[in-house]
Amino acid sequence: MKVAKLNALLLTNPSNMFYFTGDGRLCAYAMITQKGKVALGVPRTDVKEVKSLAFFDYLVGFEDEVGMIHSIAHYFKEFGIHKGALGLEHTFLTGAMMNMLTHPHTKPRKVMVKDCTSVLSELRTVKDDEEIERIRAASKVAVIGMKAAVKAIRPGRTESQIAAEAEHAMRQAGAQEFWRTYVSSGPRTNIAHGLPTLRKLKRGDLVMIDVHPIVNGYSADICRTVCVGRPTAKQQAAYDLYLKAQQATMGNFWGRMLTSTLDPQYIPGPDEDVNFRVGKYGRYYWNKHGKEVWLQRFPPIMVEAEWPAEQMIAFMDFAGVEKAVLQAGYMEPNYCRQYFAEAMKKYPGRFIGTITTEYDMTKSEKERAAEVEKIDHAVTVMGMRGVFQGFLRDQPCDDPKFDLYWKTLSRLKIPHFFWTGFQPKKDYLEFLGRIERVMKKFPELIVIIGHLGGNVRPPNDPNFTDTPSELLHFFKMPNFYFETGYVLAYENWHFWKENYEYPYPLHTQLIKRIYDEVGADRLMWGSDMPFLYRTCTYLQSLDIVRLHFNFMNQEEKAKVLGETARKLFLK
Repeated sequence: MKVAKLNALLLTNPSNMFYFTGDGRLCAYAMITQKGKVALGVPRTDVKEVKSLAFFDYLVGFEDEVGMIHSIAHYFKEFGIHKGALGLEHTFLTGAMMNMLTHPHTKPRKVMVKDCTSVLSELRTVKDDEEIERIRAASKVAVIGMKAAVKAIRPGRTESQIAAEAEHAMRQAGAQEFWRTYVSSGPRTNIAHGLPTLRKLKRGDLVMIDVHPIVNGYSADICRTVCVGRPTAKQQAAYDLYLKAQQATMGNFWGRMLTSTLDPQYIPGPDEDVNFRVGKYGRYYWNKHGKEVWLQRFPPIMVEAEWPAEQMIAFMDFAGVEKAVLQAGYMEPNYCRQYFAEAMKKYPGRFIGTITTEYDMTKSEKERAAEVEKIDHAVTVMGMRGVFQGFLRDQPCDDPKFDLYWKTLSRLKIPHFFWTGFQPKKDYLEFLGRIERVMKKFPELIVIIGHLGGNVRPPNDPNFTDTPSELLHFFKMPNFYFETGYVLAYENWHFWKENYEYPYPLHTQLIKRIYDEVGADRLMWGSDMPFLYRTCTYLQSLDIVRLHFNFMNQEEKAKVLGETARKLFLK
C-alpha cells in the first residue's frame, strides 16, 4: 500500500474480504489501513457469527445502507484519515455501489479514490501451503459435483436440473458457494459460458458442464463435455482429433523438458483426474498408473512459480546487465501491464515493458478497437515499448481485420514480438508466410522473431526446417530483427547428445549463418530468463556472445548486446 500510495483499502468483494479477514459476505465491507488496522462493517444480524470467524480490530453492525455509509465515515474519523488515497475494487463495484462508497457522507472530500485491483492481485497471486491445501479441497468437491452432473444426464432432463444435481452434491460435500454453474446443451454448447436454461436434453446432444465450488473461501474449476447417449461418428471423430492434438502438444514438451520418465503412457489424457499440481522448485506433478510423475517446467532456482522484479535485478547486477526487456507473453494480458508498469516505476531505468493483448478477429469491430486502445494507452500513458504476440496465434494475421492492429503498431513505432515456433512444420511455415505478407503491407512495422524462430530441431525430427534457412529472406526487409539467445532449444541430451553441452556449438553455427548473410545489425541477444536456468546461467548466456561469437568484432558484439535494442525500444 505504501508503494501504491494508498492510505486505506475499502473492500466489498467477499473473496477479498475473506482473504484478508477470514470472513467475506455481501452487504458488508472491510476497511484496512496502511498501518494494518482492520475495521469491519456487517449487517447487525450477522455480528455474532462474524465475531467468531473474522480477524479484526473494530466491528460494527448496521441496519441498512444509510447505516453502512455512516459507519464507514466513522472509521475515517477513527483512523484519522482526512486526505490521501482510498483503494476501491473498480473491477467488482457496480456504478451504484461506487456512487455510495464515494458519496460525500461516506468519505472525506480530500480523500481521492484509486483502483486497488492490481495491489490485491499481487498480494493474492502467491499461495502459501495452507491456501494450496484449501484449493485441493475445493478441487475434490468439484470432482464430486462433476460426477453427479454427468450421472444425472439423460434425455428429457433440463440443463437447470443437471446444474441442480451438481450444486446439491457439492453443497453436501462442503461447498458454501459457487462462481456460477454453467450447463449448455445441443446448439448452446457454442456459448463459452452458457447459464443453464429449461432446455430439455435430447439423445445425441453434447452437454458442456462447468462447475466452480467455493470451499472455505477457495475455488476450483472443472469443465467437461459429455454426450447424451452414444456419440455419433462425427462427434467421436471431433473428440479423437482434439485428443490427438492435445497429446501432440504434450509430446512437444515431453522429452524436450526434463521429466521423471520418458514413457508416454504417463502423459495425462484430457479427461483424466491425475491430481495435477504445481510443486516447488519449478516442477509440475501428477499421478498416473500408481506413479507420481514430474516435469521440470521451470528451473529449480524458482522455488515458487514466480520471478519478482527484485530477483531479476539481482541477477542483472551480477551479470552486468543494465536494462532488461520484460516479455509479457506468459502472463494474463490485463494483469501484466500494471505489474510491469509498477516494476518500471519502482526501478527506473532497469526495465523496458512490453504488453500482450487479446486481439481476436472473430470478435466485433468494437471489441477489436478496445484491444487496440489498450496498446495505445499502455504506450502513451504507461510507458510500454513493445507488444508480444498480441493475438491468437491460430488466426490469419494477414487478414484485413488485422489492419487496424498493424496500423496502430506502425504508428506508435513499437516492435512486435512474434511467437512462431513450438508447432508442426506446416503450421510454422504458414505462419511465417503470413508475417511476410504483413510486413510487405506495412513496411514501417518493426518485427522481432524470438526464440531463434522457435523451430530449432535435430535433423531427424519430422518438423526439421534447417533454421535459419527459412528466415534468411526476411532480412531483406528493413525492419526485421532476430533474437539470438535462445539456448533452451538445446536443453535435452536425449535429442542433442554432445551438442547439448555449453557453449552449444550448433547455436553459434546458426547465428554465424545469419551473420554471414546480413552482418550483426539485425541481431539482438535475449536470455529468456528465468527459464534459461534449465540450461545455463544468465552470465553464461551473455558470455556466449562475448566470448564465443569469435566471428564478430567488439563493435558488432556491442550491437547484439544492447545497442540495437536500445535504438528499437527507446526511440
